[in-house]
Amino acid sequence: MVGPHLVLTSAHVVGALDSTVEVFFPGRSGLFTGTVVWCGTPDGVDDAALVRVHTSPEWVPPRSRPVAWGQLVTTRTGIPCETWGVPDKDQRPGAAVETAHPSGKLNPGDREVANRYVMAVDGHPPTPLKDGRSPWGGLSGGALFCGDLLTGVITADEEYGGHSRLVVVPTYALHQAEGFRDVLAEHTDSQTMVLAPVEFQSLTEAPSAVLLGELPSPGWLLVAGLKVVPFRGRSELLAELNDWAGTDGAGVFLLHGSGGQGKTRLAHQVVDELVDHRWAAVWLDPHRTEAELEVLSDSATPTVVVVDYAETRTPQVKAMLRMCVRHGGAVPMKVLLLARTAGEWWERLGSSSDAASMLLARAGVRLLEELEPEAKGRAVAYREAVRGFAGALPKVNGQAGYPWTVIASGLPDPAPTRLGLEGALTLHMTALADLLDSAAAPFQETATVRVAAGGAPEEVEDRLLRHEQRYWQTAAETRTPSVVFEQSTLHDVMAAVALLGADSRDTADDLLRRIEGLEDQPRDRRNSVLKWVASLYPALGDIPFGSIQPDRLAERFVGRHVRQRPGMVDRLIVGIDGTRLERLLTVYCRAASHRVFGGVLDDGLTSLCARHVSELGPVAIEVATQVESPRPLMQALELIGDDNATDLATLMLLADHLPLSSHRLAEWAARIGERLVHEHRELAEARPDAFLPDLATSLNNQSNRLANLG
Repeated sequence: MVGPHLVLTSAHVVGALDSTVEVFFPGRSGLFTGTVVWCGTPDGVDDAALVRVHTSPEWVPPRSRPVAWGQLVTTRTGIPCETWGVPDKDQRPGAAVETAHPSGKLNPGDREVANRYVMAVDGHPPTPLKDGRSPWGGLSGGALFCGDLLTGVITADEEYGGHSRLVVVPTYALHQAEGFRDVLAEHTDSQTMVLAPVEFQSLTEAPSAVLLGELPSPGWLLVAGLKVVPFRGRSELLAELNDWAGTDGAGVFLLHGSGGQGKTRLAHQVVDELVDHRWAAVWLDPHRTEAELEVLSDSATPTVVVVDYAETRTPQVKAMLRMCVRHGGAVPMKVLLLARTAGEWWERLGSSSDAASMLLARAGVRLLEELEPEAKGRAVAYREAVRGFAGALPKVNGQAGYPWTVIASGLPDPAPTRLGLEGALTLHMTALADLLDSAAAPFQETATVRVAAGGAPEEVEDRLLRHEQRYWQTAAETRTPSVVFEQSTLHDVMAAVALLGADSRDTADDLLRRIEGLEDQPRDRRNSVLKWVASLYPALGDIPFGSIQPDRLAERFVGRHVRQRPGMVDRLIVGIDGTRLERLLTVYCRAASHRVFGGVLDDGLTSLCARHVSELGPVAIEVATQVESPRPLMQALELIGDDNATDLATLMLLADHLPLSSHRLAEWAARIGERLVHEHRELAEARPDAFLPDLATSLNNQSNRLANLG
């Protein structure tokens, strides 16, 4: 099944186009009729067919995830695969039709000229039937899967293969066949029609299942990967990126800009265009290690790897650059980096290794400007966004009953003076908020300024958060009725999820135990809260839950919440690993930089770092070189460094975490170095035998720091 009513099989086992066939499920009663709606050439390159099963009261399609399609993209041998079917060797007279589930391996070079794959079946090959027929007869039309990807259709028992090798029609041959994708699009979600790279599937950040089904809340419509609003503009930059992709060998391109300018949406557009030309695409999972990236070096297909939030993933970016060098460049291998800044992290990356410096010396770097600087363009873009959201809102839980098209047509164009619509995300959030607000009350262009919880004037992020928070409450009451807690507790949970996240059920439970009001609850009650979060923000990949979407909405919520309940963050810190603490400081720092807060969150963040020096001090050094507005972190480091109560061990800990060079941290590093020299000199005067080496080291380090200052 490749759709609720669509069956994929072989052309040579069905009749011609529009002919009628019978469909059955092994182990279930009943026969169902269907019609061949697409048919390739029997025994030809595209030996496959699509059958639409007729609707009937008895037809209940099996529950399963939407089918994802794949193709082989490397020269690696021994790629695991499996199929499922009803081969003749497993049938017995008078018994129900029986199934078989053979596994095997693929070598990409086998029968490549004939546009075939060959499945080498695991185990001892079966013997021919008594009448000499192939034991694999009846398996034709079986789907071949490599991991989660439908990669081909079984078509024959290979001649002279001793019944140990099965011939497969690759999915790429079907996707190139005339009419196949058109029929597929009529019956399935177009998001599932991309041919994903089989060997790279473990590297790719898995899409949440929610992106292919009912959406839990309106905020999901703003996720760039859903492409709810048609792509618009950026023609010159698109052309530049396509030219970059068209060059030979390895290449790097950094696309940077403030949050909400449309970096991820632009990257999706670039990737979609490349995939249409049979490129392999990887949206790199942040948890993948350098050893796991090694498979990319064997790519035999033009490949683009997208690294989002690259400024927070520099170790992984360095690993990618080393992999690019090992790849050799026989086919294009491109790395598209998305980041909010192109600051010190980027400069340090270029000096980190010969591999990095060679690639980055010729890297493309572009700042993503505002999408709609002109009022006329903003009006057109706003209208496109309103139409896009109106068409998608019925897919959101609880929103199908509203006449969204009518509501959309009644919205006026935004006033030319309306602030913030130059940026893509703000414009889209405004269009969505206008629709949602208008569903409850007539839209008013000149609305009264509201004050959000947290004391600052309400902006479009706050309007959307009000709608999201209604979904939180509804989900707690209806989907997980055992989640009966104070609103402040549930909001603490959402803030903690946005700040720290979790990579397993155990770390998720540890996170919940840090929430006031949940620490003394039994595990099953905390599991109910976990289920509540996951129902609203399903995970992107194999983690317990996601977070508020998009990031700017999460940042705004965190900012509002920690302003009201600053003490909740202290409970999250002790015993947390550095990677998650980096996330906490990054999200908090970005939340504090939102214009609406006017800097009032800065002191709270500064004092938080000062209270938790051993945990947050080293992390603050790293994050200060990555974020756009590091002032609260810099103030914290200065406060810690100048405080006479800061002991020598803490000063040395901070100094050990300083990068070799940093413009942003240079002055502070010199001050820390000066203090370390002073402390070690006093110790060396008292006990020269024990502390003279330390003094020498601190003097040497200080000379380097002063040299960095110029």
